[in-house]
Amino acid sequence: WLPLPGFEIGAGATKLIDSSMYAVQAYAKLALHEGFHDWAIPSLAVRGAVSHLLGASQVDLTIVSVDATVSKSFGIAGTVTLDPYAGAGALLGIVRGQVIDTTPGVDAFADGAGSNDINANTTFPDPDTIVRWRLWAGFRLVYAFLAFTGEFVYTFCNDSAGNCGKMDPLK
Repeated sequence: WLPLPGFEIGAGATKLIDSSMYAVQAYAKLALHEGFHDWAIPSLAVRGAVSHLLGASQVDLTIVSVDATVSKSFGIAGTVTLDPYAGAGALLGIVRGQVIDTTPGVDAFADGAGSNDINANTTFPDPDTIVRWRLWAGFRLVYAFLAFTGEFVYTFCNDSAGNCGKMDPLK
């Protein structure tokens, strides 16, 4: 913590291929404890991130995540570093939308009464924030400039509507 704790900020953008949609992202991470490799104390960090979708006029989508990770670095034979880690966090999906045309290339007026476009619109029926809890564990093995990483992530089925894992086409 002297003179300051480890702090990291970042930003970026991602484009969805073959579309006009982009996602802009930002994050901040605070290492509450890090770098004491000779001590038996693990490193601890907390992170917050946000991602927002742009270019989709019918949907307003924002994903917020808050998480914590614990890790410990081990040296092996003086040339290899093993960093096991584990963490937990929450994902908040904030989705708002208008009526979405699921068949934008079909014109119901031009096709007439038997068109596939009739009643092919949808909306988000429940504008509540979607909450997902996640656990993860993994490792990073580094030798010189080569790195090998393995990770397992489990996302709990705990949506706010109470129908997680069930598909009901009538809702």
